[in-house]
Amino acid sequence: LAQVPCPECPLWVLSMELQVEALPGWEVPKGCVIGVRLGESLKQRKFGESSSANYYFPMPDEKKKAKIDIYQHVGTCSVPVDPDFRTTDEVTVACADPEAKGIKLRVTSQAKQLSEVEESERRDALEKQTKDSAVGYLASHGIEQKLSESIRLLLKMQPSDPIEFICTQLKSGKPLVPQPTERHVPPPVSSDTSRMWSFAVAFDLQGLGPPDLFEAERVLSKALIDLKGDLAGRYMPLRTSRSWPMQPEGMTSEQHAELSADGLLFTSADANGRGVFLMNAKDVAVWVNADKHVQILTKNGAFGEEVAGRAERLRQMIGAKATACGYAPKLLA
Repeated sequence: LAQVPCPECPLWVLSMELQVEALPGWEVPKGCVIGVRLGESLKQRKFGESSSANYYFPMPDEKKKAKIDIYQHVGTCSVPVDPDFRTTDEVTVACADPEAKGIKLRVTSQAKQLSEVEESERRDALEKQTKDSAVGYLASHGIEQKLSESIRLLLKMQPSDPIEFICTQLKSGKPLVPQPTERHVPPPVSSDTSRMWSFAVAFDLQGLGPPDLFEAERVLSKALIDLKGDLAGRYMPLRTSRSWPMQPEGMTSEQHAELSADGLLFTSADANGRGVFLMNAKDVAVWVNADKHVQILTKNGAFGEEVAGRAERLRQMIGAKATACGYAPKLLA
């Protein structure tokens, strides 16, 4: 930024000066043209024997990025431009490259005075074109969809490190359900709900056996985190679990301490595929892949009819989601 005499202006003005210089050993090919665009202004200079060039622009109102393009000179031609007449000329371009074929152009020039409305429309069209290009770029890579899904999961899970969570989601691409290296029946589960909770209902998903915990967790966790209103809550995979993409390292130490204090934890020698869902009201919970695929618990001492009603609606919602995925629930005594 300097108050310099702009060579294109007769008076001293406050201008933005950009100096472009080729680094030693990284010279621009001979005969190239360097174009610099700042805002709506475009300046071009041919790099000759000199390895640098200065460009002057009107002072921008705010911080902006300058776009630099390097062009290879192909050919040149000239056409007459008369401000008093509309002219159309067909010209032949003299190509500097002997391998380039002859180029012919039709050039029409005329004086045109735009009204304020037309000038505004021109600017709007240019802005829309730029915006459409940016939106098209984002859409072609699915950026908006990926960010939207990552933010939705971020708000649902509320991890301790939101930046790391979003980065993990974007790097991983489409969440994949990890597959076990070998199909084996998981070890038995041990639990102690003390006297704080009671089992309301339990069921398995038909078509899934003991070795299919990952698939059961995938179906059930998706159904649980999509719950809305008074059924909404958080799904937390057991500590050391590596099977749930949304929390690939299992529940946090804070979540572990909370569930332990509430008497909601169950343990297993293999934590993968297992977890606990706790409603926001903290009076209805779900064990996923403990002794059964689904075990719904209600807190003792909570308001009976309301809690029982939500537990029943929860059972119906989970059953409907599982059935839609091809795994109808099988109620157990």
